[in-house]
Parts: sequence; structure tokens; C-alpha cells
Amino acid sequence: MGRDLYNKNPLIRESVDKADKVMNELGGIRPTKASFADDGELIRRPSVGGPACLAFAHGVIRLLRSRRIHPQMAAGLGWGELIAMGALGGLDLDFALKLLYERGLQVEAAWERDPWFALSVQGLEPAALESKLQALPEPPTRAALIGQDQFVLTGQEALLKGVTKGRAHAGRGVKVTPLEPGWHWPHPSLQAVGDLTREQLESAPKEHT
Repeated sequence: MGRDLYNKNPLIRESVDKADKVMNELGGIRPTKASFADDGELIRRPSVGGPACLAFAHGVIRLLRSRRIHPQMAAGLGWGELIAMGALGGLDLDFALKLLYERGLQVEAAWERDPWFALSVQGLEPAALESKLQALPEPPTRAALIGQDQFVLTGQEALLKGVTKGRAHAGRGVKVTPLEPGWHWPHPSLQAVGDLTREQLESAPKEHT
């Protein structure tokens, strides 16, 4: 993942190597190891995948600028918002890498204490499920509304798998997984994660203006 970009583009390689150095100093896993030398398990960990994605995105933005292509905006959903800010320079790279790493560790700890899963549903209006879900003993939480017919539910794995099976004809359910959440998702176990991210962003150094 990203190997060709790393091997063929010095600017991307420089960004990723810098991220390797920062992550190594923090005691985290280097993006190159997670991207090139692993079977895919490491990159699924929030404390690893976030910094790795930022490293490559930052390098790609630098490469574009070197070719006189100057992006004015970068966008992301959920934790991708933090990567977008770091890649485009709204956040200092070292700070953004540390933030994503520490945030990832907190997400992993939250999952360890209170395991939950997420289901992305497409092609189905949220209201079509609302009444049925609220009638359940432990209804899932609608954690994110991505579009008019795309949203994310969080809850117990078995329950979400039942939703997937029972509603497959009405909408398309993406694989149930301990999905990397957005930093402000309204899930009780992530309250501390959101608070930490918000506090750090308020005092974040900027790479440039």
C-alpha cells in the first residue's frame, strides 16, 4: 500500500520518512512497516492507520505543489478531517501525527473496555429504520449521517449483523467492523477521545497560513 508512491517520488518518501521518525520517537509503529511489511492487520489499528494515511497524504500534497498544482482545500469524513488538515498544512505535521497517534491509542483502549461495532448503511432513508431500531432492547446509535441515504450505526456486533441481513433488500450494508470513528461521534465510550482532540486542536500550531 503506497509502495510505488514511496519508491518513485522523493517528496512523498521524505514525508513518510519524517513520519517514521516521529512515530519511532513516540514509541509507535512506523508507517513504512505498517504499509509495506505487514499483512494488513497493523494498518487497521487507529494509532497506526491514522498517522500512515497522513504521511502519504502530506507527501502527495507536496508533490502536487511541486508540479504547480496548488490545492486550496482538502476534505475528509470523521477522522479524515484531521488528516485533511494535516496534509494541507492547517496543522503542523509533527503535531498532527502525534494527535492521530494519541487519539488512536484512546480509541483502541475504548474498544478494549467496551467493544462495539459500526455498520455503514447506504440506499436506505434513516427514518425507515428509526422506529424499528428504537423498539429494540438495546438499540444501536446513529453515530454519523453522511448523506440523505447514507448513515452509520454503532452497537453490538450481533445486532448490526441482524440489521444487515434483515434489510439487505432495502439498502446496502457494508461489512460490520470495529470501524474507525470520527473524533466527534456521539458514542459514550468515545467521549474522552473527542474531548482530547478538541482541546489539542484549540492550541494546535499551524504549519503555514
